[in-house]
Amino acid sequence: MDDRFIICKNRLYGAINRRGEVVIKPTFEYIGRYREGVAAFKERSRWGFIDRMGGMVLRPDFLSNSNEGSYFSSGLARIYESGRQHFIRIDGILADPVGFTFATHFKSGFSVVQKRPGSEFFIINTSFEEVASFQAAEVPDIPEWPADWKIFTCFTSVNGKWLVGGFNFRGHSVFKPRFEFMTDFHMGVAGFGVADSQSKGFVYGLINLDGTVRVEPKWNRISPFAGGFAVAATNPKRNGYINLFGEWVIEPEFEGATPFFEGVACVRRNKKWGFIDQKGGIVIPFNFDGEGYFAGGMAAMLLEGQFVYIDKEGAIVWREDS
Repeated sequence: MDDRFIICKNRLYGAINRRGEVVIKPTFEYIGRYREGVAAFKERSRWGFIDRMGGMVLRPDFLSNSNEGSYFSSGLARIYESGRQHFIRIDGILADPVGFTFATHFKSGFSVVQKRPGSEFFIINTSFEEVASFQAAEVPDIPEWPADWKIFTCFTSVNGKWLVGGFNFRGHSVFKPRFEFMTDFHMGVAGFGVADSQSKGFVYGLINLDGTVRVEPKWNRISPFAGGFAVAATNPKRNGYINLFGEWVIEPEFEGATPFFEGVACVRRNKKWGFIDQKGGIVIPFNFDGEGYFAGGMAAMLLEGQFVYIDKEGAIVWREDS
């Protein structure tokens, strides 16, 4: 993971290192995520790329259909030009001159693309060879391929309703679309949702890789699994954590909760946010005004109206008014 953490001061963006030292002064209109040593930056609605010290790698000559710009993955970054999605290399050269109507970022060397509106989708590799094809109404913009590389989900129109089905990476349907909502798969399990006529919302359960129901819908919220845990809720202000079998491992006692990252999760109590470990123990007190998550040992939080970074002990490493 890149040792750079994006900061925002006076509505301008820069970056700090793990020690909280400013390595890129906040002079940019926006800076996206660092991947493969570079990050996208915005200048007058155009995007370019900078290195870890803020040096120019690619001039801001590109468009993006994302508010966060683009990023490099498998040596390729997605851009938007003349109504088409394209991929560029780190030297700025187009890797695919024709482009696509739709394209996800690459992950683990694969992307899902569509050549024309309404046509089939293709799974391609970094050589732009077609690995598989399948029919769907919509593919999530940046699908999070499961670690076991078995199933991803797509929307399909069924009798005028959009439902989610499962596909494998050969483009074959694994289970027919019948759910109105699904999370990503993790360790062979995903959350799914169906309409609830009584609450006029959704109720959520768990599904296996083959599409069979593992736990019938009974929660009013579920998050994707991370590290074997998912957020579930019995009502909007009673959030806790379940395991892959739908058993409570941390009782639903929080006003809000986020998935676990790097062994801790951000939860809300009495309108303040703090962090707990995987046994439910408080590791960082409830001092913060907004939620966050740890990445690379640091978390961006909101404290007394200030944007701050904290470490795993809860110490402030950097704050906006510094």
